Amino acid sequence: MNKAFRYYNQNRFKIMVIIILIVLGIIILRSINYIVVKKNKKEFAEELNNIELARNKENTTLYSITTGEKQENAKKTTGTIQKFIDYCNKKDITNAYSMLSEECKKEMFPAEEDFRNLYWQSKFLTEKNLKIENWRDKTYKIYLTENMLSTGKKSTVEIQDYITITNESGKNKLNINSFIENKKLEKSAESNNILVRLIEKSTYMDYEIYTFKIKNNRESNILLDDCKKADSIYITDVNGTKHVAYMHELLPELLNIKSKEEMEIKIKFANAYISNRTLSTITFSNIIIDNDKSVSLKVEL
Repeated sequence: MNKAFRYYNQNRFKIMVIIILIVLGIIILRSINYIVVKKNKKEFAEELNNIELARNKENTTLYSITTGEKQENAKKTTGTIQKFIDYCNKKDITNAYSMLSEECKKEMFPAEEDFRNLYWQSKFLTEKNLKIENWRDKTYKIYLTENMLSTGKKSTVEIQDYITITNESGKNKLNINSFIENKKLEKSAESNNILVRLIEKSTYMDYEIYTFKIKNNRESNILLDDCKKADSIYITDVNGTKHVAYMHELLPELLNIKSKEEMEIKIKFANAYISNRTLSTITFSNIIIDNDKSVSLKVEL
């Protein structure tokens, strides 16, 4: 034991140098190993990401999910959507917002800040990969998944949206967030001195919103509906199928129309988007006049 202490005391400096060199060696080896593993993971993720991007870019022929019909010039058409997603990924909010149609801006995002807060922040805080499927005509179902270069792993979480391509002054513009289109209408019907004019229809994937102007030409007030029945305002298609209004969103006190006055009202209908469906009539079956008497009025579509 004394010899060991004597040896240590005589060679203390050398021993400390050897220990330090060993520790440094271990640290260097672990650092090199960490760098190599991280580089391999990054290269692997990049390779997978490139494969995914290439697969999407090669998808130049799309088929409608709902009809199976082939869509020609898909690469050129879907390139507009890809450009929009690229802007969103690059956090270029201004250019992404400029690709929206004027009707989409008016209907959903009146200001760029609305688009940022209500759409971009919910989908693009991290970079996304894009997959596109044609739903019907110019409407596409898109799938957004995490970019593996930013996360280092393949994500199974998908964000879905429906995007419709529309032409505006000769340029492709986008309706996003499941908004399909606005369509101006001029349909009307009159009965019992009540004039109902259908002005506009806004179509979404899951419902439609109709804008009416209703003129009460009677000498007394009317109530468009007392909202006590779930199906008293409805749309009928040519097959006789009813698509009822969202009656729970209507308030009777807001449906009271005074004598000689006109009121504008928007009514939402449970009418999922099917482009080739033919609608027949809109029925107001419970217009209350003279306090307790009810009448019906149909608008032909």
